[in-house]
Amino acid sequence: MDKILKKLLWLYRINKNIKIIGTEKYKIRENNQNFKIRKGTSDFMVVSDIFGANSYKINYDFKPKFIIDAGANIGIGSLYFNMKYPEASIIAIEPEKSNYKLLCENISEIKNIKPINAGLWNKNGFIEVKDIGLGKWGFIVQDTDENNPNKITAITIEKIIELYNVDKIDILKIDIEGSEKEVFEKSEWLGKVNILIIELHDRMKKGCSQSVLNSVMKFDFSLQISGENLIFIKNELIEEKKLL
Repeated sequence: MDKILKKLLWLYRINKNIKIIGTEKYKIRENNQNFKIRKGTSDFMVVSDIFGANSYKINYDFKPKFIIDAGANIGIGSLYFNMKYPEASIIAIEPEKSNYKLLCENISEIKNIKPINAGLWNKNGFIEVKDIGLGKWGFIVQDTDENNPNKITAITIEKIIELYNVDKIDILKIDIEGSEKEVFEKSEWLGKVNILIIELHDRMKKGCSQSVLNSVMKFDFSLQISGENLIFIKNELIEEKKLL
């Protein structure tokens, strides 16, 4: 009975947010934004997770101005953030070429979402994306050099802050298939993040959780758990809200 109720609740939630208009075409009900997925891939799982399970829902009422969606895949997370926070500037970072192509198509009509074909990393340079046989949702990243024909630009959080001239990252969402281990090895930038949404991938790369949690513990965050995601909210935001 519990399984049936959970499935009915999930169907209600996804139908509340998304309208199916074709085998590979969907519409976000709240803002009538269309997007596409790829049949026979894990894309629908992503849609289900984000719009059905509300895995990026933040139990905190505020108006973010600057959002980074690292590991944007085909743009479903960025579309969700745009639905929730239409006035925010969103940077969608995705290294894998086929994902990035559909990402650009899905956000082509939304001026406040800027795509970057790069991988988030702990230093600027070049990386290589390797398919580990888990479908479109399963790629890992590793260092390479500029002579590699499969090279992709690597970009750091610090570089993004510099490029867009921002003092704060209101929401930083990270789902980068194990690269979080390297990204959080140098994490002074975390002091500029108000809310961190992250999925950990120790199953792909040992030490991811330790790297992230060691960094987060240096700052004053509260923790929420949403499905496979950890949501860290800076406590000073919560205190400011109490004073209003």
